Amino acid sequence: GRVRVRWIDPSGARVQEGPAEDLARGHVGARLPLDGPFRERFGVWRVEATLEGQVIDRRSFRYSSSLRRARSAQRPSGRSPR
Repeated sequence: GRVRVRWIDPSGARVQEGPAEDLARGHVGARLPLDGPFRERFGVWRVEATLEGQVIDRRSFRYSSSLRRARSAQRPSGRSPR
């Protein structure tokens, strides 16, 4: 079977689901872009990894406006270094 990942927003709505990315040595990962429609959905998010329909791992994280500002400050300026 293949590991799948589902993202659940602070309201409890499942907002995205799909296959996990294969990483090195049997590890998997997933990313959820917190921009676009998710930009202002602050609060505690959950992510669940499933295998053959069964939850095999569950994590949560808090997304806040201060994290968004910090992420924006880290974006490259688009200028090449000289």
